[in-house]
This record gives sequence, C-alpha cells and structure tokens, in this order.
Amino acid sequence: MTPVVWDFNNACDNYISYAYADDGFFVIRMSPFDRLMCSADFTEEVIRQYRALRKGCLSDASIIGIIDGARDYLGGAIDRNNARWSSLYDMTQYNTDNFLYPASRNYQNYEESVEQLKTWLLERGQWMDEHIESLRQYCHPSRFANQMLG
Repeated sequence: MTPVVWDFNNACDNYISYAYADDGFFVIRMSPFDRLMCSADFTEEVIRQYRALRKGCLSDASIIGIIDGARDYLGGAIDRNNARWSSLYDMTQYNTDNFLYPASRNYQNYEESVEQLKTWLLERGQWMDEHIESLRQYCHPSRFANQMLG
C-alpha cells in the first residue's frame, strides 16, 4: 500500500482514529518504499534531497509562509466553510465518526487548527533533521542477515 495524494487529509495528526506521532519513519514499511530503501544509492539520494529541500521549499519559514499564504488566498472561503462546518468545532456534538479520537485532539476553532498544523509540521521537520541520517540502517547488509542464513 502506498500513500496517495487524497490521503493527506489524514496526515499531520489529523487521522480520526488515533494520533500519529511526529517522529519515526513510517513509509519505509510500505511497498515499494521498503524495496527502494534497500538500495544504498537510493537512500543516500533521499538524504541528500531532504537536506537540500530543507534549505529552500521545506524550510520552516517556507512551510509557515505556504500555510499563511493559503489562508490569505482563501480569504472569505474560510468563513463560508466555517459557517457550514462549524459543528466540527462543537464538542457537545462529539462522536467518534466525525471527530478525532481521543476527544482532546480536537480544536475549538479554525485558528487553533491552523496552529496545530504549523506546530506539527515544524516538530516533524526538527525530528527529521535530527534523524534523517538513520535512514541508512534500512539499506545496511545486517538488515538482511537473517534472510541469508535460511
């Protein structure tokens, strides 16, 4: 199973059933990424690209700018959306079909939701910065030692 664009509504700690931590490498468990990560060349390129992108379009400042720019661009559409879907901020209507679980993960308004997204992305970026080099473990020969013994 590979991630798809329309699944990003469940990203950044917005998955309805449980919280995703902002640490860890999850995609390496999914095909075809698990196979790609076996290649030292591929893994080195991922690390190199990540480091390069963090200096530009994935920098903290750029990420915040994109979010703020989207909010400015949407303008009145935000108010219309909130008028239609404001019940999703009303915790007196809490249920596990339409709200995040546990209830404490739900935010009371649009601004809190935007701040949660920013915070999650910045914390994720910081974790990635500190741990990106550890991707090399997924292509190390020792990872496959038990397969070679059998």
